[in-house]
Amino acid sequence: MCEKHNITDIDDLKVYTLIFFNTICSQSKNAIYENTVLNFKVKTHSFKCSFSQLKSKGFKAIKDLEEEKKDEEEIESDLDFSSLQLKTQMPILDFNIKEIKAKSPSPYTESTFIAMMETYGIGRPSTYTSVFEILKNKNYITLEGKNRKITPTALGKSIVDFFLNDNQTQWIAISKVDDSFTKKLEEMLDMIIKDGKSAYLDLMQNIQKKLGTEISNLYRNNSNDNASATKKETIPPTEKQLNFVETIEKTLQIKASDMTKKDKFACMKFIEEHSKKMPKKDK
Repeated sequence: MCEKHNITDIDDLKVYTLIFFNTICSQSKNAIYENTVLNFKVKTHSFKCSFSQLKSKGFKAIKDLEEEKKDEEEIESDLDFSSLQLKTQMPILDFNIKEIKAKSPSPYTESTFIAMMETYGIGRPSTYTSVFEILKNKNYITLEGKNRKITPTALGKSIVDFFLNDNQTQWIAISKVDDSFTKKLEEMLDMIIKDGKSAYLDLMQNIQKKLGTEISNLYRNNSNDNASATKKETIPPTEKQLNFVETIEKTLQIKASDMTKKDKFACMKFIEEHSKKMPKKDK
């Protein structure tokens, strides 16, 4: 092949050979290793020894590839330990003490954090980049270096600490909320966009069930705390909420109270209570 295409330069031949063998190896079977871990106990101390034995060469039979660097505890051995049984006593012939310094976890980079989000089903490819830009613009994180290492700012840390430690806002803290909530919410949004399997109203009702009560309690608690001060200003409902209330009144032939039309949280409570009674629209 090289002669046919007049490849005579030594460096070119090396590159072609590397590509050729790697292509063949990529289509071959995997190499199979048998991994063995031995746990020893000497009085109150425990020791571990792990090793691997090559059982089937697979692609390694085609070309010897450079072995990946093994963990410091791991060795490759041709010794046969198959005769060892559980609780077998072994004589100690010699020992030495070796200090091993374990590296601390590396900070997240933009790419490794996206991989973590994909693992947990959080976010979508179209939103990954915007997440970092939003956090950066709010001065919650910084993105440093060529790999865009993520470093939380003092402001970002203080916000997380506030939500984790403040009793009145525990429902906001990520660690206190159902781990799968964000994933399920985004799956429902996907279904709405793709084929309408999940109705918009059903989605909003689920969110209302999860957060509505906590928001109302928080609002009422704040109102009670300020009872001795000037009366708290009422937050009016949105135009969409008022339109929905009007639809419920006409459909169910009921009358909403004046407070329902003046107070946002009273309006939310009215909608939550009566929306379940509304006839479902035919698809």
